[in-house]
Amino acid sequence: MRELNIGTDLESIVEEEFKTLQDLAKRRDLTVYLGDPYEFAQQNSVAVTYAPVPSFAKFQDLAQIHPYPWLKSPHPLSIRSFSAWRGKLK
Repeated sequence: MRELNIGTDLESIVEEEFKTLQDLAKRRDLTVYLGDPYEFAQQNSVAVTYAPVPSFAKFQDLAQIHPYPWLKSPHPLSIRSFSAWRGKLK
């Protein structure tokens, strides 16, 4: 597990994230909302990308759900390596 040093690591992480947000804001209107995304989705009409995780079921009454763009469909075969995984699907 990676240890996060709040004094130094958090500052550099936030700095990098703000650079990304600043870049996006130069090209389009950008608003960042902080808080519970499920609560926000209940109060606003939102579109989301489907995530194959149990917590996705917490989203209700979404305006749109977009499929996750799988390169290959998930399957129960071995995932030892990408090339082995890809080769079994051909």
